[in-house]
Amino acid sequence: MISHTSLALSKPQKGFSLVELMVGLVIGLIATLVVMQVMSMFEGRKRTTSGNADAQSSGSIALYTLQSQIQTAGFGLPVFISDVSGSDSTSALKCDPAKTTIFNSAGVSMGLFPVEINPGSNDTIILRRSKPRIATAANPNPTQVLSGANIGISNLTSVPHSMGCEPDDIVLLSNSDTCDMSRITSIVPNGNAFTFTINPAVTLRTQLACLGNWTETTYRINDNNLEERDNNNGIWSIVMSNIVGMKAQYGISDSITKTQNISWKNPSDINISNISSRNTIRAIRIALVARNAQFEKNDVTQSEVSSDGKISTNIGNIDISSLPEWKKYRYQTFEAVIPLRNIIWSSAGY
Repeated sequence: MISHTSLALSKPQKGFSLVELMVGLVIGLIATLVVMQVMSMFEGRKRTTSGNADAQSSGSIALYTLQSQIQTAGFGLPVFISDVSGSDSTSALKCDPAKTTIFNSAGVSMGLFPVEINPGSNDTIILRRSKPRIATAANPNPTQVLSGANIGISNLTSVPHSMGCEPDDIVLLSNSDTCDMSRITSIVPNGNAFTFTINPAVTLRTQLACLGNWTETTYRINDNNLEERDNNNGIWSIVMSNIVGMKAQYGISDSITKTQNISWKNPSDINISNISSRNTIRAIRIALVARNAQFEKNDVTQSEVSSDGKISTNIGNIDISSLPEWKKYRYQTFEAVIPLRNIIWSSAGY
């Protein structure tokens, strides 16, 4: 007689053996590793692509900012403007040498020439211009040039009307190409005229032009950022991050009376203090280098970047080899040619 217990024990058992379980675990681990590797590669490519887009945006915005600002260089200078009598034409660009001795309210020395490039490992660009004046019926031309026999004596200047000038504005007093810059400290009605008190005092001049709030703005590359400084307050601020290189050149005409740009010169080849040299400048050419903020594990190879860390542009090479871990990043270049409209229009004043 067979017991029920014996029958139950004799039935075969169902399930996975230890070997099968181990094989399944190995396959699962391999699949997990593959998925993780694929996800890691995808995320890396995603960050690189996003970083390239960010670099594209940063470079474009930085270039647009410089372009829009450089185009205003020289605004407010009395160029291509006849004096009150209509018998003469004057241009502040004739000042020889260009004045650089005026101090603004913050005690910073400012110059007169609209644009200047200081060469370096990364070039520095200085722009000078005036904030716009509002024309009125009494003052239809805020940048009008006034003439008189003795328009500037010591620090008292009497002129027919105020020209819309205000205290703390910069004035340019000149005899042809002999110029002085000063600052208005007060404007007082004096019968049918106005008395301008100016500081510092200047010698005798025959023409006066109000430059308004004459400003000087400097652009530089610092700590992988494009920075600007309004020299009225001396404070640096970041325009755009991850801009690591900047080079610029002057566009030159073959004559101070011509407007066509025919050649490009490095800033070291142009003497800004020399009137025959600086007044042939008609344009600025700029090259910027923007960096992808994504740090790569391996060295990045780009056709634009040489093995010794130089990026080729139409202006010349921009050296990035001094940047920490420069081989671990990707770079993009941006270039533009910017005409100096206020200088070009002044050529008729010669």
